Amino acid sequence: MRAKLTPEQKIKAIALRRAGHTFTEIGEVFNVGKDAIRRATDPEWARRRCEQINRSRSANPRIRDRSKDRPRVRDRSKEARGPKGPLPTEAEIRRLIPEDTRDLTGRIFGDPLPGRSALDRAMHQ
Repeated sequence: MRAKLTPEQKIKAIALRRAGHTFTEIGEVFNVGKDAIRRATDPEWARRRCEQINRSRSANPRIRDRSKDRPRVRDRSKEARGPKGPLPTEAEIRRLIPEDTRDLTGRIFGDPLPGRSALDRAMHQ
């Protein structure tokens, strides 16, 4: 997303650039990047940069505009919402959690529950 500068900010940026400030210094004043300042103060550079990016994208098909990959409209159909049905009760959820048999030190230091560590899972496979 491009940083937008107001017309007043562009005028002030051009004045600061003519006074000898760098693009980075001016960008810090307006809280934008140096390319945003350069694009606002030098339209010829902005045009050349745009052409350079377009050439790069057409020459390398792996680089493409990712915004076209995203769906425009969110799927709000009933199928997209997931399965319908009652939510599990607290008791049903608690049955899925194994009993905590760790000692106090294991609990304080965050040891995994028995059967939940990567080592336990690897040994059971």
